[in-house]
Amino acid sequence: MGGYSVIIPVLSPTVAYRQLIPDNITINADVYCSGRQPPPLSEEESTLPRNTRVELARLRAERSLLLEKYKAKVENRPVESCIKCSDDVGDLNSFLKCYPAKPLPMSKLWKDPVAAVTALGLAVTPFDPGGDADP
Repeated sequence: MGGYSVIIPVLSPTVAYRQLIPDNITINADVYCSGRQPPPLSEEESTLPRNTRVELARLRAERSLLLEKYKAKVENRPVESCIKCSDDVGDLNSFLKCYPAKPLPMSKLWKDPVAAVTALGLAVTPFDPGGDADP
């Protein structure tokens, strides 16, 4: 039989990633703020639970499953209209306009994260299982 044998090198994920992504790439935070530099983070943010800080970062980057536009992209489906305003944008601006009881300015995500997460119903204090657990 006349066959061909091909040797395919198997690369670890780290090696493959380094070959695909140049070393000089940097992520520019102002991309997420309409071309402007975002406000500095509040020092109060460090008091929030880690999962809340992660969700804040996802919201700021518009990569949160709370955002209809991103959720639709992940689920490979069209963006559904907002039940409050019938808007079909589903981005961070429309989320902050419709989701909390009253509209929340985007700058609050940076300047006053405790108020922002409270308005959005995210955890403000770490989970405490209670009971007789030893510290």
